[in-house]
Amino acid sequence: METATGWQTGSSSILGGIASEETTYTDGVASTGNVMGCFIATAAFGSKFEKHVQLLRRFRDLYLMPHRIGRAFVNTYYRYSPPVANVIADHETVRAVIRWSLLPLIGLSWMLLHFGAAPTLLLFVLMSSTLWVGSKGDAKLGG
Repeated sequence: METATGWQTGSSSILGGIASEETTYTDGVASTGNVMGCFIATAAFGSKFEKHVQLLRRFRDLYLMPHRIGRAFVNTYYRYSPPVANVIADHETVRAVIRWSLLPLIGLSWMLLHFGAAPTLLLFVLMSSTLWVGSKGDAKLGG
């Protein structure tokens, strides 16, 4: 259900309670105590209380929900990810693959939450330029 401010509230009961509580967003902040699940991460890690899932929820609340495009992404994710999460939860091999696939997003989220946007962006620019310069050097050696 959409509130007068355009924020979404919702509840769900999929995946044995992954998203069983109602979440209300007001002025870009999730109300305390209510958690709308990160369906895919919860299915992959097995619990909404697992530290990586909690980190991704904090990233969602602090970096995505305050912005219109972030809210649109989250709403789309909530609309389409529950069936995918159900499949993931039922297959241990798929859970392992998804856990590994989420590691870059978890790392980025951790950096943003602990260092902020500017230092994280600076680090990624430095890493990218180092890789780019390194690849140019490899190309010269090969030909």
